[in-house]
Amino acid sequence: MRVAPAIHLSSEARATLQGLVRRCTTSVRVLERCRIVLLAADGVQDKQIAERMSVAPLMASRWRHRFLTQGVAGLVKDAPRPGRTPTITAEQVAEVIAKTTQSTPANTTQWSRSTMARQAGISESSVGRIWRAHGLKPRRVESFKISNDPEFAAKLEDIVSLYLDPPEHALVLSVGEKSQIQALDRTQPGLPMKKGRGQTMTHDYKRNGTTTLFAALKERTGGVRGRKAGGATRRGPSVGARCDQDESCGAIASMNVAAQPTLFAVSNPRPAATSPGLRRTVLPRNSPTTW
Repeated sequence: MRVAPAIHLSSEARATLQGLVRRCTTSVRVLERCRIVLLAADGVQDKQIAERMSVAPLMASRWRHRFLTQGVAGLVKDAPRPGRTPTITAEQVAEVIAKTTQSTPANTTQWSRSTMARQAGISESSVGRIWRAHGLKPRRVESFKISNDPEFAAKLEDIVSLYLDPPEHALVLSVGEKSQIQALDRTQPGLPMKKGRGQTMTHDYKRNGTTTLFAALKERTGGVRGRKAGGATRRGPSVGARCDQDESCGAIASMNVAAQPTLFAVSNPRPAATSPGLRRTVLPRNSPTTW
């Protein structure tokens, strides 16, 4: 006759099991497991335990062995289950990771959940779970800057001192660069994205070509006249001159001259009485910083 392994309870373990049995908040399944172990500790075999508690002998045997291997904690918490069969194969996961880290989608700079889902043929939620499991964040790009300016430290101290210890009666002017239509490239190659780290790129850039868009607003009609100037040798006032010749044009409303190394003013030669919306705009020379 096959005999089940015996259970020897210490006084602390028996008190814990009896406390779980008497507690009103104990779940039914934990209560049954504790009673099975208490009967097994009294020398009752699995078949007799199954008859007394109206359960299957396999259930009595399972919780006997579970207590012997894991103790009271094994009775309170269920063992992990395999769950449903995964619908996404390991090959699909590897494909998503490879495309995310080694390629970019057409007509855009980074992958999104929707674009990757269409490319891989899976749902957007699945893409999000794969990225989260492997620590991938395509939307994040970390910038870095390594300056080769020998006077960088002195310039940095001068700028920081303006905030920490500003001089009295000082006027600080910050000259920045306006946005423009340009083909940019980074000065140094960045690092690709990997688990736990986003893609990196340098803070500064170099231009491979620029163009500038000038626009003049006709205040009386609400129309906009525009002209594109390619390169830095084209002069901007040509649009203003053509605007001056047009009687329906009231003022220059928006102008982008970051690529134009000139100092000029746009005005209207007509008297102010006949042009109540006249405005004068003076645009200074572009002065890019060195660091």
